Amino acid sequence: MAKAVVDKKRLLRMLKDGKSVKECAEYFHVSMAAISKLKKQLNADVAKCVALENAHRIIQQKLNITQQLQEINEECKNMLKIETEPEIRLKILSEIRQQVRLWFDIFKSLYDMKAVQEFQVTVLGAIGGAAPEVRQAIVQELKERNALRNATDWL
Repeated sequence: MAKAVVDKKRLLRMLKDGKSVKECAEYFHVSMAAISKLKKQLNADVAKCVALENAHRIIQQKLNITQQLQEINEECKNMLKIETEPEIRLKILSEIRQQVRLWFDIFKSLYDMKAVQEFQVTVLGAIGGAAPEVRQAIVQELKERNALRNATDWL
């Protein structure tokens, strides 16, 4: 017996339109469990796409975060200049260390995102050299999922 094929785009539209799992299962002639499994998979795919979609916005905000961290750091340094109480000076130094750690974590994340993008470009280039039609199909699928970003979009 041939395995039933469920059009994921159609299923997603039906679910967005408020159709139940049972209605979708009847439409595609599959079990409710199969639809539930696909629904869970689609939700995970949507979450990944949303994360990739918003990554460039986060990167654009890095300058604002960097500026805020620098302002906090400057304020802490100014407080150190006038504060003589050792316990308070230690708290100020601790705050500076925390700000530096946060700044490092932010830039590490940004570097990791850039590395992922460079990896995508490299892989797609290699695939395009070996099989241009396969590369085009991959790019088209990623565009449909809104997961592919141009380098200039987030740098």
